[in-house]
Amino acid sequence: MRSQLLFDQGASKTSLAGPGVNFTIPRAVVLNVTTSDDRLPPLRVGGDITEPVTIRNLGNAEAVVNLSATQIVSRGAQWPVRFDTDHDIRIAAGGEVTVSMIVSAPSDAASGDRDDITILAREGRPGVDAVISDATKLVTVYVDPHFGSELSSLNASFEFLPGELKQIPVTIQNSGNTEDTYNVTFTITPATFQNDWRVTLDHDHFTIPRGERRTIILTVRPGVSNPREATLLVKAASKGSGETETSTITLSLAGKLPPTTASHNPIPDVAPALAAGIVAVAALVRRGRRPGGRP
Repeated sequence: MRSQLLFDQGASKTSLAGPGVNFTIPRAVVLNVTTSDDRLPPLRVGGDITEPVTIRNLGNAEAVVNLSATQIVSRGAQWPVRFDTDHDIRIAAGGEVTVSMIVSAPSDAASGDRDDITILAREGRPGVDAVISDATKLVTVYVDPHFGSELSSLNASFEFLPGELKQIPVTIQNSGNTEDTYNVTFTITPATFQNDWRVTLDHDHFTIPRGERRTIILTVRPGVSNPREATLLVKAASKGSGETETSTITLSLAGKLPPTTASHNPIPDVAPALAAGIVAVAALVRRGRRPGGRP
């Protein structure tokens, strides 16, 4: 049997009709916003950058979208941010539109200043329209950033008794010129010795303002009764640099045996003295003398 479906797409719904078929699909606009990267290329003081912003409509109806942006700056006033097109952007169902976002660093910006920009794409007016569809995208831009870190520990080598647990503090300092987040990892070398040691971190990432320090606690214990010597390598990777800037510290791990204690007998051993007395008496008898000095 042949059937014919008729589509009637209105402002709020799509109707389908045919022989024995009559139902309505609600109108839906589903937005998605993307950029080329989460972190934009760095700016010079007073300079600007143009970033493509793509808005996709994953719904089943045309969308009419407005764009805006909010900011969180590390210092001072908000930066100039604008779009080449920001209102009444029409996007067909399943389609996409790319616009340009222009970000400018103010003339009073300083090296290391940072701006977190949240891009908002929205169809509908809050408080007016019954259905609101929106999507956001967060991007970060810096002025002349420098990323780096330094790791340090009070000791570089550690010895463990069988089953002994130690907590080793390692300090990480932000040596860059801007706030940064660091991902912390560790490895044990040689890799074949990994089963000899158990290591955990209390934190695997930190956000640290420039110039400040945070402390990581490594909990370490031998995994076997007689562990082989190994090297524990701790690494901090700068998220702001895309993890291209890293710092490391090397700690030496070794096992040691518990101290041995000599056995102590509280009763004196009289056997040697008794044997010496018997030998002396026998010597006197051979000489014809009795014990006590008389012949």
